[in-house]
Amino acid sequence: MTFQISHRQTIWLLAIFVAVTFFANNHVLVPDIMESRNIVTAREMVYDGNWVVTTMNGDLRLEKPPLPTWATAIAEIISPDSLAWQRGMAGCAALLLVYFFYRFSKNILNINPVLATLVLCTCYNVVLMGRTASWDIYCHAFMMGAICFLAEALQKPGKQWAELTIAGIMTGLSIMSKGPVSLYGLFFSFIIAYTAVFRPKMKGKWLPVATMILIALAIGAWWFVYIHLTCPEALANVAGKESGAWFNRNVRPWYYYWTFFLETGIWSVAMITTLVYAAVKGWKQLDPSFRMSIMWLLVALLLLSLLPEKKNRYLLPILIPASFAIAGMLADITNANYKGCMSRFNRIAFMANGWILAAACIIVAATAIYLYFTGIMPVLPAAALVCASIISAIIICSAVKKRSAMRIATGVAVLFASAECFAMPSIGRIFNNPEMRSIALTRDMRQLDNISFYHNADEPLRIELVYAANRKIKPLDLDCQEKVMAALPCAIMTHKYATQELSPAITEKIDTVYVGQFDDNPRPRGNRRYKSDVIYHLTILKEKK
Repeated sequence: MTFQISHRQTIWLLAIFVAVTFFANNHVLVPDIMESRNIVTAREMVYDGNWVVTTMNGDLRLEKPPLPTWATAIAEIISPDSLAWQRGMAGCAALLLVYFFYRFSKNILNINPVLATLVLCTCYNVVLMGRTASWDIYCHAFMMGAICFLAEALQKPGKQWAELTIAGIMTGLSIMSKGPVSLYGLFFSFIIAYTAVFRPKMKGKWLPVATMILIALAIGAWWFVYIHLTCPEALANVAGKESGAWFNRNVRPWYYYWTFFLETGIWSVAMITTLVYAAVKGWKQLDPSFRMSIMWLLVALLLLSLLPEKKNRYLLPILIPASFAIAGMLADITNANYKGCMSRFNRIAFMANGWILAAACIIVAATAIYLYFTGIMPVLPAAALVCASIISAIIICSAVKKRSAMRIATGVAVLFASAECFAMPSIGRIFNNPEMRSIALTRDMRQLDNISFYHNADEPLRIELVYAANRKIKPLDLDCQEKVMAALPCAIMTHKYATQELSPAITEKIDTVYVGQFDDNPRPRGNRRYKSDVIYHLTILKEKK
């Protein structure tokens, strides 16, 4: 007896899975530096009114356009200081990405949209960015929308004003999210691949396309124009710093991204298999949609490799065509099996990927058992994760037997959903510092009400501390008696005791009240990321009576 569900039920289950992927336990991990910058800027929008000329810790923050920070600021208004809400806004952007991805897969590529979406939502970097309150997911979500409407317009005859107008709006919103990042990494590579494979006819569309470009420029550039008119010097400095960073910071060789397939996470072997499959089958023998996906992926990888500055998170856009390609490969092999023409290579490739994924499920189950016996994971979540992992392994083994691509993706989806529901709190205990005594504790100390915070101007301050303290922490020249006395009463954050960093001439004129030592290391001692630059002594300085 075969259990079947309707298309409507499938969509509802997919929607539940996507919601779990981007929202379940999204508050567990400590915010990183990128999130801290975004959230601090959002707070200053709400409480200082800096919605357009944005600031961070009281200083101009013009490195990024403000659209994602506006979303985070809305979260701050709805639920102040809620990390779940702040990250939830990025999750909403991820939902947009998934919607446009699904629509593109269904309407343009004719690749099973449920299968492709399950692959996308189980790619490591997509899950990570959709659960992180930073900018990347926003720009690629809006750009995917622009690509979707542009492709729909190019497939239909006539001018298609509506679709191309929406594509222009979406492109502008992408630029307002992170500048031209997605335009370069996702849009240009799509245009090259799409035109090379499908050769769309542009008759009657040139004027609407020109209008699309103008709309994109108007929406995407207005903020930069406004900042240029109001803060020209600051913008020039930022532009010089940001452009210099592309060529001087995190510079890697052109082949640095050769391990790009690892960004798909659990689908890494499938990504390699997809490329080999395409090569073995032959370029001209590939379905046009599959061919376009492969070409889009490779062109995007090439464009990103040409930039001197390289970071793994910059590979997020390639996961979109990569997911289409992996889904296309799995579906192609499944269809060949149904037709009774599966080759030996197809059979071995499908079985190898299936057994590797099933083994991953068993490893997750074994890890849950280990975490339970070491006291890290409670019994009920551990038992639930073990059961779900075994079920996932059974589904995938069944998929290997039946040569079913959907069953493989379903098994992986069950594994991910169960991990996000049951394992995330325990993962937080593993990665977060159990001995952390955060500066966030000062929020509830009444003795610090209406007291300004400062740090030694000779030492840089990490923005994570501003986020944790939930207040501005300004630099102060501790060698200048006049400036210190003018700041009283105040609290100073110092790596050494305050009396060791202040000159005797100053300490003679003030009273000091030691508040305590605070350690904001998100990772435990012994971890390579454990740093001394987030450990501070906090001391209140008052004028001597």
